[in-house]
Amino acid sequence: VTSINSDAVASASLAGSVLSVVVVPDQNQLGGSVGISVSDLFGGVPVEFEVPLNVVAVNDDPVAEDSVPVIEMDEDSAASLDLSGYVSYVDVATNGDVLAY
Repeated sequence: VTSINSDAVASASLAGSVLSVVVVPDQNQLGGSVGISVSDLFGGVPVEFEVPLNVVAVNDDPVAEDSVPVIEMDEDSAASLDLSGYVSYVDVATNGDVLAY
């Protein structure tokens, strides 16, 4: 691997003729390429080329935090808790999505 030309790619490697690409989590529809150089074992001129990439967006699931507090109240009373601070959702930041409660 001679180059990685995408912010969506964390790493790229070759094992024999197999190219493995690891994508940065939560990236959405980013393109780019990985540069490759292939040569023979006898001193021939290497061939270099680019493998195009397209990271397709998927709908990520919301995640509930483990630290939701216990609501304690006296009987015959009411209580409330704003749950927005206890649920994370990466698509809010990357796609502008909103959560429905």
